[in-house]
Amino acid sequence: LRSLRHQDLVRSYNVDVRYKNEEIKKEVFFKKLKAALAHLDKTFTGQSFIVEDADEEAKKNKASISKMALYCVLLILLVLSLVLNSLFQPLLIGAAIPFGVVGVIWAFYFHGVDIDVMAIVGIIGMAGVVVNDSLIMVDTVNGLREMKRRFNRQVIVMGAVTRLRPILLTSITTLGGVFPMAYGLGGDSGFTKPLALSMGWGLFLATFLTLFLIPAMLNIQADIMAFFSKHWPFKKKKKIKVEIYNPPKVRDTFPDDASL
Repeated sequence: LRSLRHQDLVRSYNVDVRYKNEEIKKEVFFKKLKAALAHLDKTFTGQSFIVEDADEEAKKNKASISKMALYCVLLILLVLSLVLNSLFQPLLIGAAIPFGVVGVIWAFYFHGVDIDVMAIVGIIGMAGVVVNDSLIMVDTVNGLREMKRRFNRQVIVMGAVTRLRPILLTSITTLGGVFPMAYGLGGDSGFTKPLALSMGWGLFLATFLTLFLIPAMLNIQADIMAFFSKHWPFKKKKKIKVEIYNPPKVRDTFPDDASL
């Protein structure tokens, strides 16, 4: 054996068995295979023989990787909330991830490819790149907001314009390395093709949505903050005390030189 595998803390050895769909059904083949292995359990008492369906095992792996993807997204949002010291902005930054997933679904639908485990891994990678693009724009707007002491449409547009080129360059360079692998331009990519396909098309759609969605949602946030700052019912009114200073009267006439 080239490597030792363990399952449930017990050494395991996997054997792949194939059959012809035209000659026998899967259920019938399962029954015959279990019957053929029944005498082995009695002969080798220290070993156990288990028959598992490869499709069922793939479903379990897909379910586990889906949970892992969800945990990764939640961890990203948690870290962003701690760094930005905000609850709304992490949700704002992560809003581009669902749009990227929509791009993945449409791409796999038009290409006639199933979303498997490698495709979900590509979605996780796509989420990381999209979050980086959104974070760059939000952090730039926050910096301009602190510098100019105001949060309005002009500040948001200025931040979006200054970050347009870096976001596009980041996405274009990533797509330039992913799309050739997705379509096998330099050779067949094999089982990694779904990974490249999901990451490429998800990032392609999410990038353009990030450039328009994030500034629009930041503008909505600014409007909500401006509304509550004006109409907040428990807002304390500031008392401004105005003092008028009366300077002392100055004599209009001065003594002449002779009296000095």
